[in-house]
Amino acid sequence: MPKLTDAGFDLLGGRLLTSEDGPAAQFMYQDPSGRRITVYVCHSSGGPDVAFRLTEIDGIAALYWHERALWWAVAGDIDRSTLRQVAHTTYAALNR
Repeated sequence: MPKLTDAGFDLLGGRLLTSEDGPAAQFMYQDPSGRRITVYVCHSSGGPDVAFRLTEIDGIAALYWHERALWWAVAGDIDRSTLRQVAHTTYAALNR
């Protein structure tokens, strides 16, 4: 689970979930102003790596990517700049 304190978010907790391809995990973070984001990760059954992609539904933005048989997503009701910072911090933490 990535540490996001450098991006201003502290871990609130996490849950183990299921996905079409097996186990998944979701971690929730909050910043001092009360904004929350989630980091979601699940196994994938293959396919090429995918660079960061952005989607937005009903004001909730998400950046997602695929790497080494895992799908990652960072989502929240935050501005795109902060979302990108959190996604890049997450990516860097997982690729040390």
